Amino acid sequence: LYIAGEFNSIDGVTRNRIARLSVGEASLDREWNPSADDEVHTIAVTNYGIFAGGIFTTIGGQSRDGLAMLDSVTGAATPSWNPLLGVEGDGDNVVKALAVYESSLLVGGYFPERFARYDDFTSVDFPGNSSSGSSTGGGGGDDEDETPTTPVIPGTVHPLGTNIKDSSGTVFTVTTE
Repeated sequence: LYIAGEFNSIDGVTRNRIARLSVGEASLDREWNPSADDEVHTIAVTNYGIFAGGIFTTIGGQSRDGLAMLDSVTGAATPSWNPLLGVEGDGDNVVKALAVYESSLLVGGYFPERFARYDDFTSVDFPGNSSSGSSTGGGGGDDEDETPTTPVIPGTVHPLGTNIKDSSGTVFTVTTE
């Protein structure tokens, strides 16, 4: 069980704004300690890591601007995954919601685009690593009636209204609905 908020300790042990509890034993996991420097509002748990969102600028021993992926064993921030939601280092980004949909991380909050989608976070080259790419499929020919799309590229923030095409060729429009 992961918890987040404005706390600084649990059961007398220092835990800054994020912690993991053992449900079976009803006790604090003393090994997992990301220690955020400001509020953590939301957590998304995946088999690939723990995502945290909030107001923080440091978490898991790394500088992060409100969004981080944490190691599920130690709580350390994943060094290769450091997405920028707004102006780098402005500290004004606030992540209020995280959701996992298939192999995408959906992020909502108060930052320039208000919504971001990080695709294919399950790939070997994790989003934020510029060496990764994504095939968008596609066919031959130049169909003039085709909806203009942006290929899904891992680690990309897609602004509202953007048409994106996944690797199967399915087109999605980024909306707030």
